Amino acid sequence: MILSVFYHKHKKGFVVTGLTLFTVIIAYVGSNIVFKAQAVDQGRSPIGYLDQGISNCTVIQGWACDKDQPDTPVGVHIYTDGPAGVGNLRILPDGLGDSTNLQREHGVGAACGQSMGTTDFPNWRYGQHGYKFTVPNSLKDGRTHAIYAYGINVGRWANNTHLTGSPFMLTCPGQTCGNGIREGTEQCDDGNTNQADYCSNCRNNNPPPPPIRYRCCLNRYPYTCTSTTQSSCPSGSTLSRW
Repeated sequence: MILSVFYHKHKKGFVVTGLTLFTVIIAYVGSNIVFKAQAVDQGRSPIGYLDQGISNCTVIQGWACDKDQPDTPVGVHIYTDGPAGVGNLRILPDGLGDSTNLQREHGVGAACGQSMGTTDFPNWRYGQHGYKFTVPNSLKDGRTHAIYAYGINVGRWANNTHLTGSPFMLTCPGQTCGNGIREGTEQCDDGNTNQADYCSNCRNNNPPPPPIRYRCCLNRYPYTCTSTTQSSCPSGSTLSRW
């Protein structure tokens, strides 16, 4: 059986704008009574960072959380070339929908107000507030783009947060056609500027012709054949193409 008891102590620090800071949970575990303080939504906005020091032309990363629900992943939205309402919402975290789920250092868990739990009952969500975005090829054009990050509120009575460290100015070199490295929006890059081959201006043209394969077969028993790249065979053998 679990009973919820709202703790109302009318002293400064316990009640804020009529909201209780925590709920005391009384739970019976076998013959023992366990008390647990559970945070109550105080209408606080998310907190977090866009980590400028480790973000680059490959990934943009940081962390965010809502201290009203510190064990719950929060949404993170990234806008480019302008803030929310002006810029383009064009990037979402890799493989995570739009939530923070990546493990970060313990200091992040502490900043978010999480409890580490106990040895017997550890909090496996402790510090899991990181996000990471892969920089799309459309931003690798040699121009400077402003990257804005927002933490999305998960509780009530609070607004989304423009994360600390945002905006981040990102300048990534554009792609170079003909350097032998497929970059950005290139379909191919064969390392030359020949317009007559299968890769023209780093766009697929015609598929490359298959290599010519020859074989030399003996004219006598055991009539074995061997592969060759030459267009001629030794005496006593017949040349054929595969």
